[in-house]
Amino acid sequence: MVIWTIIGTVSSIISAIAAIVAAYFAFVSRPRKVKGVAVGIESVKKLPHNFEWEIEFSVGNLDDNTVLNDAMVVINMEGLNPLRIIPQSHGGLLMMPNMVLEANSVNFSIEKLKPRTKIAGAVKIKAEPALYNLPWYGYGANLKEMKGSVVLDLINSR
Repeated sequence: MVIWTIIGTVSSIISAIAAIVAAYFAFVSRPRKVKGVAVGIESVKKLPHNFEWEIEFSVGNLDDNTVLNDAMVVINMEGLNPLRIIPQSHGGLLMMPNMVLEANSVNFSIEKLKPRTKIAGAVKIKAEPALYNLPWYGYGANLKEMKGSVVLDLINSR
């Protein structure tokens, strides 16, 4: 009888140790989150038509070690009239970034963005020369929801 009590106690101790080890490895091997994303304006070009501009936006992964996976960054363009997305030329090839132009926003769909790199895309808009504050937000599988804003200066741009 005493042997079964000892065996039960030892098995309880072993299962408790196994649970602690499993919890530790679950904590250590959890997916890492990207710490920073930057949204910026690379260039602003005035087009010959009346109040038409070509704006190149960029989204960058500021993290040193973590790849940004399955993320979406939305730039709200309230007050601007987005016309179309402009294909970019890279080495003689026309490439269209993973961008979608919706009613008042530009959406960057990011499948995989390596650390310390960025993607860019251009949008043709129609707007009066002014200063615009464009709010943006991003979210993803390994990105906590981030918010910010970028300033678009159409007064001093040529």
